[in-house]
Amino acid sequence: LNNRLVAFEDLKAHICETRTGELQLTDSGVRMLVEMISDPTSRRQLLQKDALVFQGRDVTGRDFMIARGDVLMSRIFKLHIEEADHIQIPLPFYKHTPLELLMSEKLGVRLRLEDVALAQQLRKANYIRGSTLLPDLRERYFGWRQAGKDMQLGVKPDVAEDGSPGSTYLQLGWLDGVALYKGSSAPAELLAWETEDQIAAFDHLPLRACVNVCF
Repeated sequence: LNNRLVAFEDLKAHICETRTGELQLTDSGVRMLVEMISDPTSRRQLLQKDALVFQGRDVTGRDFMIARGDVLMSRIFKLHIEEADHIQIPLPFYKHTPLELLMSEKLGVRLRLEDVALAQQLRKANYIRGSTLLPDLRERYFGWRQAGKDMQLGVKPDVAEDGSPGSTYLQLGWLDGVALYKGSSAPAELLAWETEDQIAAFDHLPLRACVNVCF
């Protein structure tokens, strides 16, 4: 699905303009989003800012229009976001500070991971201890800085079909979802939709879901 969160209007007071004219989250905006991500109830509310379903205005005051492709998708499939009231909402899948950056900072040398890394491998190498290889929420979703640029703080406008500036989006969201075909002869129900924090794969957390299919 590859949809990010719309930079919703309530964030307007927490956005600044950089020297290059780009929009960026301020520290207060980061704190606001971290608080929403950390609380299960607020995380469910944050999911409703997803471009699949968002209704309202973005930080520029522009009324948001759901893409025609997403509208069609919702007609044909029952999407994960429709089950938000019945399932636990996972941590956002994107945009995640890459493990190779965290390792580089810890070791003081530049590293590049060519393959997916598993938490059990890193424990065996004594790189991490405990249940997770992830840092705190602020660091993992808003702490990626590379070549003097904050990689996760940007609030970027889309381009409309006519070439004009479109709605603005956060570098944050649930890009990967689950869709169940509404016309199927085998009824299906989404039981769980989760992230897997034991696998590190660049700037995404992998998706895991459980679906009950009745034949």
